[in-house]
Amino acid sequence: MSVNPESGSFGIPPVGGDGEVRTTVAIAEPVAPTVAVLAQAVIVIGSPLGLGGTVSAGVISGLRSLEGSDYVQFSAPISPGNSGGPLVDARGRVVAVASAKFEGSGVEALPLGIPVQTACSMVAACLSRPD
Repeated sequence: MSVNPESGSFGIPPVGGDGEVRTTVAIAEPVAPTVAVLAQAVIVIGSPLGLGGTVSAGVISGLRSLEGSDYVQFSAPISPGNSGGPLVDARGRVVAVASAKFEGSGVEALPLGIPVQTACSMVAACLSRPD
């Protein structure tokens, strides 16, 4: 995935049938200006198990604060390889970055993303650090 911090756009390299990366294309407009909204339709894009450009659909199912960090809970299924992929709203704006899912007894899968406002502020802080 590529990130353009100036425009706020995210991109993912499409993969041809032979597995070769062709070019990088933008998949989203600049980031969403506000926090995600409950029941908002979203898609998550990633490369679960190395299967590039995979898209899953769901909704925002919760806004959580866990151990001092904020997360967006969503219903779209994710697998290893989705982490770092964008969670995009119906207008193509990134609302979160897929980061984790809980599994275990009594939990089938509870995916979480880092709100895009948090991710962008972290990227900006990293880019502004002196070498």
